[in-house]
Amino acid sequence: MAKKPDEPKGFPLWQSTFSDLMNLLVCFFVLLFSMSSVDAAKFEQIAASFSKTFSIFTNGSTAIGEGNLVGNGISQLNNLNDYINNVGFISQDDAERQGEEGEEDNLQQKIEEEGLEQSEKMAEKIEEALEELNLEADVTMDVTAQFVQLTMRGSLLFDSGKAELKEEAYSVLDRVGVILERYAAGTIEIEGHTDNIPIHTAKFDSNDELSSSRAISVFKYLVNTTALDPAHIKHSGRGEYVPIADNSTKEGRALNRRVEIRIYNEIASAIDGTNDSSEPVSEGGENTGDAENTGDMENAGGDAENMGDAGQSENAGEHAGDAPEGAAENSPEGQEQNLQNGNGE
Repeated sequence: MAKKPDEPKGFPLWQSTFSDLMNLLVCFFVLLFSMSSVDAAKFEQIAASFSKTFSIFTNGSTAIGEGNLVGNGISQLNNLNDYINNVGFISQDDAERQGEEGEEDNLQQKIEEEGLEQSEKMAEKIEEALEELNLEADVTMDVTAQFVQLTMRGSLLFDSGKAELKEEAYSVLDRVGVILERYAAGTIEIEGHTDNIPIHTAKFDSNDELSSSRAISVFKYLVNTTALDPAHIKHSGRGEYVPIADNSTKEGRALNRRVEIRIYNEIASAIDGTNDSSEPVSEGGENTGDAENTGDMENAGGDAENMGDAGQSENAGEHAGDAPEGAAENSPEGQEQNLQNGNGE
């Protein structure tokens, strides 16, 4: 029996050839990597395009048109050219949607600009009226793109913890009513506000009820003494939830106790659905008050300074909160206890 020839020592010859090939491939890819620079922004755009079109980065493969999934290894050529040509481009539906959103944003911006212009024109006339009616010390004014806001101190209109108008408040509201009648065609909103001192009496269980009752009192008085249409007037109580100053100080609480009257401009009133006319009632119109009423208002305005002094004196001597008088100021617990033991209003 012939002896089997000895195998050559060392690695087989094919392994040497394979190792050389692998080394050459490694060197080739290292060279390519060293010569290339990756643009991160472009790479993210390409990745996003492929992810949106083929879902190959997040949700796996997806069907192109109708038929089997490309990810299953099954050939599918339906509409493939359209998908390839549209990779990275916004679809027509997306473009139309973005166009509509852009038009809505532009329209909203134009509405706000027009509304602010109307509010500023109203504010100029209202400011002149405040000067003529001697209301500058009792009424402050703010302007937004929707309305002109008139703010009156709570101590000017009401006694502490009560919702009945003070006699001194009649003169102020009469003169404010003259201004409101000039814009009777639009929406008017009355809001009552309090500080954060708790109140619990036989009549008012919380600041929410007190603020609502105060807004209703102003609403009823204006409806009864002016030509304003109640259908155009909204009223609400916001309680302690919309402060304009720090409730930790006496001065801040006094500012938070207030009544706000908002006169909405033509655009905002039209959106609200209560605007009867595209133009506010002119100063010479029916709702502005005739000469006789104006004279009455001027006579009523003569008491403005005395009324302001009385309001300041009353505010200085009463409890800082909207609770009845006699509540302790420095202890919220003592104030609430005193409210429960107060005059029961």
